[in-house]
Amino acid sequence: MTIPSRLVLASGLLLLAGCSASPDNLAEEHLSFIQTGNVSEAREQYCVLGESLRLHDVRDFEIVSTTTKSRDGFDFTEIVANVDTSQFKLIDPGTGPQQIPIRQVTIEVWDSDDFYEGLVLSTARFNELSQRNESITGMPAEPLDTPGREAVNPSKLCAFLPFEQF
Repeated sequence: MTIPSRLVLASGLLLLAGCSASPDNLAEEHLSFIQTGNVSEAREQYCVLGESLRLHDVRDFEIVSTTTKSRDGFDFTEIVANVDTSQFKLIDPGTGPQQIPIRQVTIEVWDSDDFYEGLVLSTARFNELSQRNESITGMPAEPLDTPGREAVNPSKLCAFLPFEQF
């Protein structure tokens, strides 16, 4: 092997090492980007392109579990991490709003194509329910547009952070 081909091979291996080849790697990389202030890189990992960052700061983190789950026939990996963050969740238990510190986050890592198919399915279900509601109540339905594939991350894997934890 010549020196230039060794260089090309070594460069390729370095590029591969930097890629998020597994759900665990993507989740760890996502939290590391936030920890180091690289929020644009963290946002680029989201399944829905252009979505606002939900977790804004991370001082430290530890991944504590990885579980394969399924939703609507599509598999994804749920990764739970303990986080040290200044962020909190605002809840109202009936006695007035309270700030609850966020100490743990769930990151769902999806195959981007599966996430897209699930998004299309969810949109169709929403529109169907809206039509049923219109037929019952007489109130006009406002259907959602079916998202195009370009709305979802083109990378092999992407991150989705469920809304209810923030």
